[in-house]
Amino acid sequence: MNSNCEKQSSAILSHQISKSQLTQIASNNNVILGRPIEDKILFEQEYYLYVESPVRRALQFRGFCKTCDNDLFKHLDNPKSEFSTKIILQQAYRSLTYHMRQDEIFYDARNTFYDLLGVVTSARPTFETTDPRVARNLAEEWHYLKSGYRLYKENIEAALFADENVFDFQFRLVKESLPIRYVSSTHLNTDLFDVPNELDWNNAGREKPLIFWQYLNFNGQTYLSSCVLQKHSQIASKFFSQLDSLLPHVRLAHFFRYASANNFGFAMNPEAFESYSNEGSFVSDIEKYTEALRERRRLFSWRRYVVPSDLGTMTWA
Repeated sequence: MNSNCEKQSSAILSHQISKSQLTQIASNNNVILGRPIEDKILFEQEYYLYVESPVRRALQFRGFCKTCDNDLFKHLDNPKSEFSTKIILQQAYRSLTYHMRQDEIFYDARNTFYDLLGVVTSARPTFETTDPRVARNLAEEWHYLKSGYRLYKENIEAALFADENVFDFQFRLVKESLPIRYVSSTHLNTDLFDVPNELDWNNAGREKPLIFWQYLNFNGQTYLSSCVLQKHSQIASKFFSQLDSLLPHVRLAHFFRYASANNFGFAMNPEAFESYSNEGSFVSDIEKYTEALRERRRLFSWRRYVVPSDLGTMTWA
């Protein structure tokens, strides 16, 4: 995935969350994951959102050759590194690549399904898009998504390799140390963030705005951080402040919520997961919420991207 690499055909299995982070919360070298998309049967009626996995196989994807994986992420993969914006960018790069690979798997699987049914390309329905100005079929929707990913990839590479930064960073040293590790590349304005209708997915037809969240531990200290393009910094700062202000157990509930609705990098200590699962209907409520969220997304109407003037109207559900 590294544009400067000449060995892209020899990509190794990388981890979206560094093994050095996962081992910090593992029990018997296992962790609980938000179930990755390649493990889901796309058209099944029911599936489990969480699965136990050995650290060595957790959140793996093919994105970089061995040399790039070692060189690009040496600070991120070292748990004794001093926390910095460089680490945030390295994790954003890895998370974006994982996100791109997951969507590639998803769209390839859907196209295979329609191939079996004999549905021509132009008649294959979009998965999320309802506005024909954005995409009229599945192929156009995937092309639109890829163009957005390329934009972010180019900007991250420019920041990492050429010191041409166009990103805004938020990070805090947090007092608690929840038994999780969490990273994500997710759309800034999905229902997860309770965004007003004025802020929409397609950013005037260019890309879906992304935000990169991270909850990681370096040198025994836990950091909550986010990274967005500078043009989205105002609204992202609002989100970050809201998440940062939550009590630890409420923050954990939100991490559960995000991990359930998307294919984020979410890992949790198995004993801690078991404890939370036994607290009434906590996990089942999250699963019900997730299904309702997916249904709302399917009915979502895409409009022109506008940053709302009244940020004070946003709330956390």
